[in-house]
Amino acid sequence: MMKVIDIDATNTANSVAELEMILDRRHAAGFNSFWLSHGAREYPKLSLLVSGELATLLYLPDDGHPGFRSVGAVPSLSSQGMSRFSISSNSADDVEVLNNAVVSWPTALKAAKEFSLSAELPPSIEWFEL
Repeated sequence: MMKVIDIDATNTANSVAELEMILDRRHAAGFNSFWLSHGAREYPKLSLLVSGELATLLYLPDDGHPGFRSVGAVPSLSSQGMSRFSISSNSADDVEVLNNAVVSWPTALKAAKEFSLSAELPPSIEWFEL
């Protein structure tokens, strides 16, 4: 069972298909923010910030670890630039993320599916330890 918290609600996904359905939810502006964890366990957890077809991920193995962030190379983004993601329905809470931490949505979704099957760091993408 996967616990999925987004901007609006806490959800439970009992299958990879249910997880994908939850993660496909977007607000009118095309964004959402998700925290994934396994059942009642707080850690490890995976954060996905999504804006349109872009995403950035953060994996937290335990409470004392600063985590691992995704490493990305989306061809349409300047490697020196930043991308904006929303973490709430209030645009004042938007965050800017270095483009070298941004991946495509299909890449992020694949990593989320891997995390749902194993609590380990998803192997399909490259990670940078913080």
